[in-house]
Amino acid sequence: MQLLVSSQSNATDNTGTYKTAIDIKPDGKVGIGVTDPAYGLDIAERMRIRGTPGFTAGIWLNNEANTAIPAFIGMQNDNQVGFFGFNGTGWSFLMNTQT
Repeated sequence: MQLLVSSQSNATDNTGTYKTAIDIKPDGKVGIGVTDPAYGLDIAERMRIRGTPGFTAGIWLNNEANTAIPAFIGMQNDNQVGFFGFNGTGWSFLMNTQT
């Protein structure tokens, strides 16, 4: 399945040029800007993860069995990025993005 977008934002007929924006393959792999995704989520360019009030931007990492979330990679606060490990590890490898 493909989601196509037009190069003309006001195209109301089939005269515009279309390109694939999102491609979902039968095996469940999803490509964004990629027509031949090789992974569960395959993105052609850099991506952006935004925080919201009360939540910093980042990615939670599950274990292989999906029974625990042992790690987080992302923003500790508005100025610090790093790795967080559960079970007493806490934040580590922090970098201040302002200095």
